[in-house]
Amino acid sequence: MFSFALSGLEISPGLIFNMSTATTYEEKRDLILAKEERFCHEVSAALLDKPQLAIWMILIPVFFVFYFWQLKRYSDGRKDFATNFLITRERALNSAYEAAINNTEPEFEELVHAKDVPEQTRDEYRNWLRLLSSHYLELLQSKGESFEELVKSVYRNKKSYSKFYQELKRVEHEFNAKLRPHIDINDSEVADIVTNIEAITAQLRKLEVQEIFS
Repeated sequence: MFSFALSGLEISPGLIFNMSTATTYEEKRDLILAKEERFCHEVSAALLDKPQLAIWMILIPVFFVFYFWQLKRYSDGRKDFATNFLITRERALNSAYEAAINNTEPEFEELVHAKDVPEQTRDEYRNWLRLLSSHYLELLQSKGESFEELVKSVYRNKKSYSKFYQELKRVEHEFNAKLRPHIDINDSEVADIVTNIEAITAQLRKLEVQEIFS
């Protein structure tokens, strides 16, 4: 079900930053959300194995139908993964957006105590939300007419942006480690999945940093 082929990642030139210009908080929020949506879909594409169509399947209708059934499951699985992978990022972004328009600090305690967050993981989840919300708020309050310009306005250089992603990697890893015992799957399989997700995420972020500060 799961693959770990980082070398096979394909990101079309300009994919990450092919976004319309933005000047208002709402427009900048939409830029950030669009970027995060693409990121989540890139992770799901690298993580999930796409079924392969063998030539002989075309000659045997029942196998051809089975292939398309598998393809639909793959497509639905990618969409479901990306949607769920986006949830925390979207929550943090909405928190930052409300803070920006009200000139306050991000509020996320209600999110920390959401029913879908296991009680034992709430400290780690709070740390994750705090870092994301702070990052998004800085982007929202910065000047720029594209996501790339917003990032450059806040982080200035490759080293600074990479440092943020290293900190984000740390808090995500701590949350994932605390969450693992609460996932109803074989522990070794969970460990493999989490390891793959973290590695794919790191690779995509490295490519993003290189593209922005090339």
